Amino acid sequence: EEALGFLVTPDVVRDKDGISAGLMILDLAHRLASEGQTLWNYLESIEEAVGGFCSSQITIRLDAHSSKAPISDLLRSAPPTHFGPRAISKTDDFLEGVADYPQENILRYYLEDHSRVIVRPSGTEPKLKIYLDTTGATHLLAQQALTELERDIKALL
Repeated sequence: EEALGFLVTPDVVRDKDGISAGLMILDLAHRLASEGQTLWNYLESIEEAVGGFCSSQITIRLDAHSSKAPISDLLRSAPPTHFGPRAISKTDDFLEGVADYPQENILRYYLEDHSRVIVRPSGTEPKLKIYLDTTGATHLLAQQALTELERDIKALL
């Protein structure tokens, strides 16, 4: 089970709920139709205003009985300065404390091209999860940046 979803009304439903997210989209589509627009037109106007955004996840199954150091320990002991050609501009280590967040085994990297990489162990399985976010002037450029970043992260591991 992957815990991805949309939390629409946390005061009513305390879990990510695809059904209520679908209802929100239907409501938006209905409102847009009454204005002579479509969801696609609406998405294009958002992209024109703010650019494109893409997100992906890399999951690495770990050997629960391995004596090797966890990847997050290796990233802490030899911190990367780049992921491929992308320079890391800021690193947040949640074990050291970040703002008011709880101390957790999470590393968050901000890259100079405005991409973001988050590395954390799964809370329930022997897996490492790596979340990737990229931006671009268009969705296509953000997708190209994501493909390149995925390649560079996999090469590092």
